[in-house]
Amino acid sequence: MITLAAVSMIDIFFVGRFGLEALAGVSITFPMMMLMQTMAAGGMGGGVAAAVARARGAGKQDEVDRVAGQALVVAIGMAGLFIAMFVGFARPLYGAIGATGAELDAAVTYSNVLFLGGAIMWVFHLLSAVVRGTGEHDLPGRAARPHPAHPSRPVLVAISFVIFGVVIAAATWLGKVV
Repeated sequence: MITLAAVSMIDIFFVGRFGLEALAGVSITFPMMMLMQTMAAGGMGGGVAAAVARARGAGKQDEVDRVAGQALVVAIGMAGLFIAMFVGFARPLYGAIGATGAELDAAVTYSNVLFLGGAIMWVFHLLSAVVRGTGEHDLPGRAARPHPAHPSRPVLVAISFVIFGVVIAAATWLGKVV
């Protein structure tokens, strides 16, 4: 959670350097991004975690595997739905919210980059829900902890989050320049 907050702050830091229009564009898309994240991590993720926990508790590993596969299908389907809504209808949607001119252009550009990459976020959250449902809550933490054989793991995880934020900021800047 701290890493995600840091990525958001770094993202805003870089986007803010491109001007007020770019920052306004990111702010306009923020509620839609939060909708996507809370649906993936909370609502649907909670359902996936519950289904996995129920199946695992009953000793039905084949059902756990089936739920994990279905979670991937749901992730791709929901990413497609969000792409259709927030890429296909970005300009009229953000215009209806009140965005105009350069702010609207920045919001559409940022929205396109964000939601076209949304499948990664959906897959991450729903597969994380599968892990939560198994009861192996410390598995993601163990993957990011230093280990004598791999002491650089936490640094690599942090760098990947920073790179993601920089890519989003660069795409926003590119949309402003082009």
